[in-house]
Parts: sequence; C-alpha cells; structure tokens
Amino acid sequence: MRSMNKFCISIAVFCVVAPAGATVWTYWNHEPADHLRRMSYSKPSVFTLGEWLPQWYERLHGEDLIAKAAGLGVDTVYCHFFKGFGLRHEHAEIGRTKEFVKIAHARCVKVLGYCQCNSLYYETMLGEVPDLEKWTARKINGSVGTYGEHYYRWSPCVESREFIDYLKKVVRYGIEEVGLDGFYFDNSYARDCHCERCQAAFREWLSRNVANPRETCGLANFRHVRIPPKQEQHAAGLELGPEWHDPLQIWRQKFRHAQLARFHKEIFDYAKSFGGDRLVLHNPAFGRNEFELRGLDVAIEPSSCDFMMAENGRFIREEPDGKLVTQTAAYKLGRRFGFRVINSSWPTVNEVDWMEPHVGIPRDTDSILRYFAEGMIYGDIAGCPWLVRTAKRGAEVILDDPVQTATAANVFRFFRENESRLFATTPVAKTHVLYATDTFYGWSYNASGFHSFVDAMERLNAASVPYVICAEGDLSALKPGELLVLPDIRFLPRRLYDAIAAAGSRGVKILPRGLAGLYDENGKERAKGDPIVGLSKVANKVAEVPPEFKVEVSERGIMAETQINKRGELVLHLLRPGNASTIGELRVAIGDERAAAKAELFSFEGNCALGDVRRDDSGRTVLAIRNFRTACSIVFASEVDR
Repeated sequence: MRSMNKFCISIAVFCVVAPAGATVWTYWNHEPADHLRRMSYSKPSVFTLGEWLPQWYERLHGEDLIAKAAGLGVDTVYCHFFKGFGLRHEHAEIGRTKEFVKIAHARCVKVLGYCQCNSLYYETMLGEVPDLEKWTARKINGSVGTYGEHYYRWSPCVESREFIDYLKKVVRYGIEEVGLDGFYFDNSYARDCHCERCQAAFREWLSRNVANPRETCGLANFRHVRIPPKQEQHAAGLELGPEWHDPLQIWRQKFRHAQLARFHKEIFDYAKSFGGDRLVLHNPAFGRNEFELRGLDVAIEPSSCDFMMAENGRFIREEPDGKLVTQTAAYKLGRRFGFRVINSSWPTVNEVDWMEPHVGIPRDTDSILRYFAEGMIYGDIAGCPWLVRTAKRGAEVILDDPVQTATAANVFRFFRENESRLFATTPVAKTHVLYATDTFYGWSYNASGFHSFVDAMERLNAASVPYVICAEGDLSALKPGELLVLPDIRFLPRRLYDAIAAAGSRGVKILPRGLAGLYDENGKERAKGDPIVGLSKVANKVAEVPPEFKVEVSERGIMAETQINKRGELVLHLLRPGNASTIGELRVAIGDERAAAKAELFSFEGNCALGDVRRDDSGRTVLAIRNFRTACSIVFASEVDR
C-alpha cells in the first residue's frame, strides 16, 4: 500500500466533536435478522445469510464495533428499525435497536432508524392488521402488487391513508420510545399502482393540470380515464427505448412523481414536527435507469428530505474508452436543491463467487480513495456504506481489514481537519447545466432525457469544466458571457424555450447537446419551420465549450470543481477517477479572476505537493502539482491575504 499520513486509531469510548455541518456516515445493518432468514439466500451485498449470522449480528449491536467506527470519525449511522413485518412482530428487534442507540449516543454517533416504504410482510403483519390487503398497490389486472418477485412482500399504495397513518405511528414510536435521531425511508420510489385510489387521484391530477383535454388528447374530460399500462421500454430491434408520444403516458409519469413528492413531504413534515433536529434520509432509486417508474424528480419537492440516498451503479471510475462515470449528478442536484447526498454506489460485478465477502466492495486503496474524495469535494460529506458488512467469518467485518481501516482513518481525519476551509463551501462556476424534468418525460429507459442530462455532466467532468446546476427558474439570473449547457431537450415546453432564447439574447452562450424542440412537453410534434425546433433563432449558440470555461490540465480525465469557502477564498478541487498511477507533474491553468498567484495545496495523499505558481501573460494562474494521483484542493489567497 502506498505511504499515507498515519495516526493511531483509538477504540476507547469518547465523543467525536464534529465541525458544524460535517457528516461522516456508514451503514449499520438496516436489515433485521428475520428479514435475512426469510430471504434465505446469500448474495454479495448487505443481504447475507449463513452460519456467521448470530456472531456478526451480535457484534453489530455491541460496543466494540461502534467504538471503532467512532474512533475513525463516523458520526452518523442507520440501523434496522421497521422492515415491514409490523411493529408487533419486530418489537424485540426494535428493542435491540433502542439499546444500540444508547451505546451509539455515548460516542456522539447519531442513529437513523431504517423504515421500509415499499414492502409489507403479510405473513406476519396480517396478525396485527387483518385488513392489510386494503393498503396494497394493485397491478393492472387487479392483483396485489409485490416487491419484485418476493411473493411474501406486498407493496403498499402511497394513496392509502391507512398505510400513511401507520408509517406515522412508526415514526412516533421511533422518536418517543427508541430515541432515534431520524429516519431512513428506503425504497421510497414511485410505484406502478392501478388501484381505485390511484385511478381517482390520477383523474384529479389531470383535471388540475391539463387545461384543454380535447386539444391535447381528443377527450372532452378525464372522468373515465384510467392509468395506462406501463409501456414496453425496449422496442424490438432498437438499441434505445422508444420515445413516448401518448400524452397519457407522459402525464402518468408526471403524476407518479407528483404523488411521490406529496407522500415524501407529508412524512418529512411529520418527522420534523417532533423537533430536536430529526434527520430524514430517503432512497428513491435516484439515478437508476427507469426514471419514469423508479426515479425521482427532485425539483418537485426538494424540501422533503435532509439526505438523499444515491444507490445506483455510478461508482466513480474511468472506463476503458476514457469515459467517466461519477455520482456528481446527485451531488450537484443536492447542492442546488438544498439536500445532501449519501452515496451508496458499488463497483460493478459481473461474474461472482457468492461466497467471496468482498465482491462489490472496493479493496484497493485507489478505488477507496476516489470514492471518499468524490463525496468530500462534491457533497460536503464523507462516509462508506460497506464498513460493517460481514466478512463471512464469525463476527468479522470489512472494517477489520487493515487496508480499509487505515484508508478510512486517514481520509476521515483529513476531512475533519479541513472541512471548514475546503468543503463547507458554495460551488461557483460560469457554466450552468439545465435540469428541467419537463424535458425528460417523453423518453423511456436508455433513451431517457434524464440520462442525457447525466451524460452532459460527465462530458464536462472529462473536459475539466467546473459547472453548477441551473433549474428552469434560474435562467433569468444568468449573466452575459456565462455558458448554458442544454442536454437533449427534444420534448421542450414553449415557456422554457422562451427563457432559453431570452438568455441567449442577453449574451449568455448556449451550448445544445443533442436535439431540441422537436415536440412539446405533451409529445406533440412541431412543424419543421417552428423556430423552437433546433433552437434555430436562438442567439449566441456555440458548438463546444469555449476554452475560457475550462481548467486547463496537462493530463486527460481530471475533474475540476470551483467553490468559495467561508473566508471568501476560491477553492479549486481536482479529482482523477482513473487514479491507477501517479502523475509526476501535473500542469494546471485557471482563468478565474479570483485565482491568485498565492496558493496552498491540501491532499490526503501526503506526497502530493504544490510546485511553481505564477501568472502567465494572459492573466491565468498557472500551477505545477507534483506527485498527483487521486485528488487535491488548491486554496487561493483572498483579497485580504494578498
């Protein structure tokens, strides 16, 4: 293992004093033992069942492991609480969580209680709620919806008042009886439900949001409309999924996301009503492929969570073809809409040995470091989802691996020591990427407009372009000379086009990435002569990112992020997803007027150092960075310090 700044890790009982806003998190067994037993199989994840279960499970509730995690700097965990078996059946396991909360609180570690939002185990819960079936989601044929292929797990409907009230009962119990610091609502994504509650809610939503049903879809009214079936997401012979032009299909997606946002907001507000700064984390399958069904439009109700789980396949890496895969879409949306992101991505696994405990877990220092660095740089948060996963040997966990422990200790210490200056920051950039979900809904699966948005961001990452997210309401604030990057927006509302055109007329540079304006937001094709098509009359269009918006680096594949800290200093973060080797000298040039010729370098890789810093003839600040491998942060002196 490469040399790193080492320090002694104490596992004695003590209280970690965290800087304001800092969070270092980890998973702490969100599955009760009964769930693992009922699933009855082992897979390379936190879901695991074997002879090691009693010893591993017992250790998770004891003192030594949470003391070790606290010694690393972990201050927030989520633990099993309500899995959907029912409060009566889960009473004993909830009692174990209550005792664990006391142990964790003695070390100043907050505990969020896991709450399952998409699964009711009817085999046990019917004993507590005899009419449970009335709460359930329904398939289009009227049968009860289940959690995937798990026949013993009924899915609840988010329109069920009885289910919502029961979930509130769970929240109250967790706060008043267990002492939880907040809740993790898992699988809180939109459901494909066709029950009569949802049918009525869909018609009501249509009546409120569609002004002229005859013009848009040939109907006099929506009194007898039913939720359409889920359209095939893979068209025969097509690499990409089909576009959707049936307005009811498009509206079905918008309704589902509005329905989900309303559900989240009600539960969030209820948890917050108890005071005490309760934290709310939810996992809406953000960033996965099925945006229309399992995804989340974060712009609808951003104030419905404190933290969002980003659980998808976007573990930070450089692909063999040079493309970057990152979690920056989630992080940057969190920054824009006011929540923070817990990254629960995992390295891709193809062929696996199911008994290998490290499958899907990064074991080499390079992978671990770039994962940690991404969270700190883009999300002001550090942590790790796999530290207490079983090693399938008695009570042993991944945290017992000295490589994992030493790497986490080094990075978490670095984060604590430098959080206020390097990471408690505000992103600043002159490049803006448009996030407008009305442009997403006419797509399906791989051809998703959402994934066009992510692709536009990854292109900027690969080109070392600092950028921020721009919502539709932000367009009027863009300044002349700034850059607006448009993902593929072929489903484009006229009002959004007008805002884009107005920005271009003010002198904002417009960079389209893909097709634009072929259809309106309801899927209706526009005439070829319409200026919206192709943005033909929008002023100041450019074909590529102009050089002045980039941070120039001497090696490819290095991400650049610019932020302002509380001292008013410009911070330049550099992150390299393909960090398998060390760059002897990385040359960097930045044209931001706040980049002074006086600078400091910070890195958790101790041999990374700042060489020459100077101004060139064009006014750019030019730096030489020695021994660059994974990440570093450059802080430029403020006006006061110069």
